[in-house]
Amino acid sequence: MCGPGTECHFTQLGFGGESARRFTIPSLNWKWQPTSYLLYRYLIAIYQTVWCVLVIVEWGTEPHYSLVDTKWKWLIYISNWSYLLLTVHFIFAAVAVTVYYTCGGCNDDPHSKDPTIEMSERGEGSSHVNTQGDATMPWYLKMMWFLQVTSYSAAVAVTILYWILEYEPDTDSIHAYGVHVHGINVLLVVIDSLIVANPYRLLHMIYPALYALVYFIFTAIYWAAGGLNPVGNPWIYKGSLDWENEPGLSAVIAALTVVVGAPVLHFLFWLLFKIREAVLSRCCGSSQFV
Repeated sequence: MCGPGTECHFTQLGFGGESARRFTIPSLNWKWQPTSYLLYRYLIAIYQTVWCVLVIVEWGTEPHYSLVDTKWKWLIYISNWSYLLLTVHFIFAAVAVTVYYTCGGCNDDPHSKDPTIEMSERGEGSSHVNTQGDATMPWYLKMMWFLQVTSYSAAVAVTILYWILEYEPDTDSIHAYGVHVHGINVLLVVIDSLIVANPYRLLHMIYPALYALVYFIFTAIYWAAGGLNPVGNPWIYKGSLDWENEPGLSAVIAALTVVVGAPVLHFLFWLLFKIREAVLSRCCGSSQFV
């Protein structure tokens, strides 16, 4: 059931076995490739970077935010971790695609097949690991893949949790900065996931889960070291992540997020990938895929 080439085989935990070109052109063939795809990568990276800088500059100042004791505490919140991570992903993706084409693309392995032919032979959406393709998969594309997998799930998770658990209509104002951290981020993720041809592997759910685990460990250490929130309280998220007053509840929430929440979100992205590939294969033919 979990032999080589299946979704549950341990080799699927890695970031190899795919043609590098799949990560450097869109899911559908565009005219003027790779120029148009590079332009897209630059535009989304610049947009996200500009707003990330604006959010950091504005955070902790009135009237959009409450006053804080120090701006560096922006980094104690998972929403801000995830917004910064998404920014890093978009920047890194733009740089990685640029480096790939600057260095000659697939020419670094003269024996590698064209990915269009390769996928036609093994079927689009197959989880078969192409060991020859791994030779054309440089480290920076693997890192881009890891950042994508982690930042996508994180962006959706913090947005859902913010509007359900944290947002208070009576006291919290809705403004462009907050909406970008808890809304536009998801819109950009959806757009990016529909455009890029990067594959999704089911077992990669471990990486969003590890990201969540690292954050919860950080919060516990931060609290144990005497860390306070920006207004001097011992909790980061009152009622949901408060190691001082509700350690049991905080531990349960952390465990459920790591074991259930993060894997489920990744599964939904994997399912979206499978549906997208099936639809494109049906309406456009496998030759449309990279």
